[in-house]
Amino acid sequence: MSFRLFSGLIIFGCLTGVSSVISAAKPPLPSSFRAQAAEGYSIGLVAIDPVAGTPLVAGSSVTFKISVAYKNAVSLHGKIVLIFQDEKDRLVTSGGPQVSADAPGPNGKASLEKTVTVPTQAKELRLFVPFVPDGLIKTSDELMFRYPIKKSRK
Repeated sequence: MSFRLFSGLIIFGCLTGVSSVISAAKPPLPSSFRAQAAEGYSIGLVAIDPVAGTPLVAGSSVTFKISVAYKNAVSLHGKIVLIFQDEKDRLVTSGGPQVSADAPGPNGKASLEKTVTVPTQAKELRLFVPFVPDGLIKTSDELMFRYPIKKSRK
């Protein structure tokens, strides 16, 4: 039996030539992802610690360090933000203000750091890093990193 992924459907073709269409579950997301570049601005990863996909222990404190490079041709300034969520898109906060870095000029680099307590009731921690040029209400260029959560250090 052979199969092929096509627009969210899996098409199975038997050797006899008979095929059937079955609705498939969404394929798993990669450990890291960059949204499609926006027109006139972009963000790219320089370095991240811990590396995306690293299992985190529920209830532990983890310091995330990320360095990014940006390009901005739509405004004179922008911001880069760290947003932590669980797999159900609930914000994960460890107190204090949201971490952000100024992004002046047409291009540059920025480093951000935040210590987060890994949620105990979640299966996954997601870190979103959007670049938001001044004057935009909604941004479409961002980086995303996924971290599975395990219940113990074993």
